[in-house]
Amino acid sequence: MKMREKILWLCLILSTLNAYSIEVEVAGELNKIITDKSVTELAVQGKIDARDLKFIVEELSNLENLDLSKAEIVAYKSTAPCFGDVLEYFANELPDYCFFDKDYKTVLLPSSLSYIGEAAFAGCDNITKVICPENLDSIGNYAFSSCVGMEEVIFNAGIEKLGVEAFAKCAKLKSL
Repeated sequence: MKMREKILWLCLILSTLNAYSIEVEVAGELNKIITDKSVTELAVQGKIDARDLKFIVEELSNLENLDLSKAEIVAYKSTAPCFGDVLEYFANELPDYCFFDKDYKTVLLPSSLSYIGEAAFAGCDNITKVICPENLDSIGNYAFSSCVGMEEVIFNAGIEKLGVEAFAKCAKLKSL
């Protein structure tokens, strides 16, 4: 079986499981690659930007597990806001309120991520554990507040700024 046929076969199997592994070549085009919006598991590698994150948040309502560990968030300047009223999004940063109040069980963050925006994961009740990438140096205000299922957060030694109440109302949090 040729490599192309093997890849197509793997994609077919994954699609029946509502799980996708996607390689993005051009940031902002994830919506053109994923046509089945019932996906429950998604792994993305390659360059993504705020438009891709907005697509994930707004269009993939059944998503439970998101793996961005091999993705790179690139800068994006827009004429229409993706999150809040912001028009400029910076490389290696999760925008403010990005995953606010989503029902994700797991989210693996990009290894190049340097900043988690304000309230980026606030209200994500089902997330139990966060492993911060080594490049992360700043976590915004209320970033994980009201994540009632959060039990553990693993930081690297390079965190320079931990925002106000970043882990407020995380009643099950046992260790930082």
